[in-house]
Amino acid sequence: MAKHFSLILFLFICFIFQSHSQIIVNELMPVPNGTEPEWLELFNTSDNLYLQDYLIICDIASCRTLKDFFLEGKSYCIITKDTSLFKTHRTVNDNVRLYQFNIPALNNTFDSLKVFNKDTVVLDGVFYDMKHGIKGVSLERVYSNLPASTPSNLKHSADISGATPGRRNSVFPLDYDISITSAAQNTDDYTITVLIESIGAKSISSCKLVMYADLNFDNKFDESEAFFDSQIVLNDNIAIVEIENALNTEEFYSSIYNIQIEVLASNDDNPENNVSRFPAFMKGKIPKITINEIMFETSAEYSEYIELYNHENKAVNLNGVGLFDRAEIWSPKYIFQNLIIPPKEYFVIAYDSTILENYDYLNILKNVNIPNNKLNLNNSEDLLVLAMPDKSILDSLTYLIKWHIKDDIDTRNRSLEKINIEMPSSEEMSWTTCMQPSGGTPGLQNSTYVELIREGMLNAAPNPFSTNISSDGNHCLISYSLLYERAKISAKIYDMAANPVRIILSEYWTSNEGFFAWDGRDDAGMKLPVGPYILYFEAIESPTGEAYFDKIMIVIAE
Repeated sequence: MAKHFSLILFLFICFIFQSHSQIIVNELMPVPNGTEPEWLELFNTSDNLYLQDYLIICDIASCRTLKDFFLEGKSYCIITKDTSLFKTHRTVNDNVRLYQFNIPALNNTFDSLKVFNKDTVVLDGVFYDMKHGIKGVSLERVYSNLPASTPSNLKHSADISGATPGRRNSVFPLDYDISITSAAQNTDDYTITVLIESIGAKSISSCKLVMYADLNFDNKFDESEAFFDSQIVLNDNIAIVEIENALNTEEFYSSIYNIQIEVLASNDDNPENNVSRFPAFMKGKIPKITINEIMFETSAEYSEYIELYNHENKAVNLNGVGLFDRAEIWSPKYIFQNLIIPPKEYFVIAYDSTILENYDYLNILKNVNIPNNKLNLNNSEDLLVLAMPDKSILDSLTYLIKWHIKDDIDTRNRSLEKINIEMPSSEEMSWTTCMQPSGGTPGLQNSTYVELIREGMLNAAPNPFSTNISSDGNHCLISYSLLYERAKISAKIYDMAANPVRIILSEYWTSNEGFFAWDGRDDAGMKLPVGPYILYFEAIESPTGEAYFDKIMIVIAE
């Protein structure tokens, strides 16, 4: 123990009287965030290769030997106990040498770090005190030719990523240096705030700020994707720029995009700190994506699922969109990552892979997503919400088991399907039971689908129609077109003896166009006999009270 202490004391004395070395400690990460390992960066200050059988690396308490060390002239190397884990947190150029080595554990309060050659001659060392540091931010050497034993020559990184492994230190003073020192999105209004600083010895009074969004999700940025371009004036070497969250185009949809922010100045000596990239929610056109089918009451061999439909004429990336049920409303666990729905196509969110066994055609269509976090749907009265990152609602409904058809059939392992993709999700009349032998039609047009026909003020299709549960389209869709912008409508069914048998709508607020469904049943839910019936339709304009009346015969067939 005494010999070990004597060696450490000797090394400290060597450190005190060290002169400028070819190999210096240029940067270190003593208190990393999360799983990032501790690391240190060495730099070869000369033009010549440095080669040693081994180096001795010491902290206050211990020394360890790194064998077969070499470093090219004017080059950096990173030394860390786990290079693979390091690379998951930091990006370095291919020409930066990485050494996997169990460096002495760096204290979270204060410590010294020294490097010796095989002859125990001190090459370089630093002393740090975390009173002058920040967790997750590296300590960088300011001047390579001055000792880094005091805070004046060892400062926390000013780089936006919190460190500069394998490249020039952000605190190294240049004549002219414009830098993005902070860039973030405000989660309240989704504005983006950028902090720009002139950190060189001489001031830069203005710069150009350009912002790009990776609109086509190809991980590249070009001029066509720039949504902000402005000349920025710095006051006292600083500028804070707040950019409104808007793509200013109807061509692109609201989504989470990768953002690149860049500052440009003609006399900038250091372009390495001019760019910041991060994901951000950008507001654009709101896509029309709706819920079209729900499988919620299942046995163990069937998967719950929710089917979405993209009404748009182009693909929509639901990056950042959440699909929530009542138990997990606004939970960050249910956020989609780069989920792309092709135009006019269906997409299925399934509980597990059994859906591929029950509907094997989905293996070919490849329009299924099985998230890591499972949506557990209630057997009745569960809320479903499809929402953007800013909580604007794309679609929502609270479904009930009574929305299934009233006939005496087992609805377990049978989905609820929309009668038409345009019908509102929140209305009971929009849904019915899938009667396919497979129990559902995920990824395909619904088995109960009824085509909507608009040829005049009031239309019904199909007409005649059958209420048999085994027939295709066992509902009748009634569409209307009004001269009013806003009206209150009512729709009632009468038999041929003028007896009212079904109230479909009563004083229902609507715009000038819409449609609703009739399942051929009376108010008690019983099937009506085969034969002709009269639909009586009434619309009262708001606010004038002007009325419009119409009627149409609808026939129930075998």
